[in-house]
Amino acid sequence: MCNTVVDNNGRDGRCDSDDSKSPGSKRPEHCADEMNAGEGWKKTIQENFELWLEEVSDLETVTQSPDQGPPDLASFFKELCILRTEFRKGARRSHETFVRFGETLSGFERMTQSMLSRTSELERQKEAEDILSKKRIYLPLVEIFERFKRIEGKLGKRPRSGLFARRAWEKKTWKSLRDGFGILRSHFEELL
Repeated sequence: MCNTVVDNNGRDGRCDSDDSKSPGSKRPEHCADEMNAGEGWKKTIQENFELWLEEVSDLETVTQSPDQGPPDLASFFKELCILRTEFRKGARRSHETFVRFGETLSGFERMTQSMLSRTSELERQKEAEDILSKKRIYLPLVEIFERFKRIEGKLGKRPRSGLFARRAWEKKTWKSLRDGFGILRSHFEELL
């Protein structure tokens, strides 16, 4: 059933026809012709476009101002002064920004330099502590080594010989003690 028909002006209208093909249908001829022809909508679009084009061309003529004479020198000078003032303000702001940025960078550089000096100082302290800790370890060993030398020097003197059997035993003990102490000293010397 055809409920609406679009006329040439784009308005919808009621169509009281039914689409049945029966011999007694009330189908008006103009409804079927407009639906099947397909030319009406093209004409409508073309007319609307031409109308819009005329309106746009009228607007362009209204917005265009007639040619005025060359601008007077006073207004040009005022505009130039305003431009110069704005440029100075912009340059001053840029200068202040760069000054602040430079101050920030110099502060950052000072902080970096202090961190580097602190790091190098800590490294020097660590090296000094390492040397001191090695001294703490090796100093007692050196003292023990010197004592070994002194004891070995004392063991280098032979006990006095005597008539008693005990003296022979002391000589034998002294010799084994001296040999053992010599071995101990040589091993300790290799350790150092």
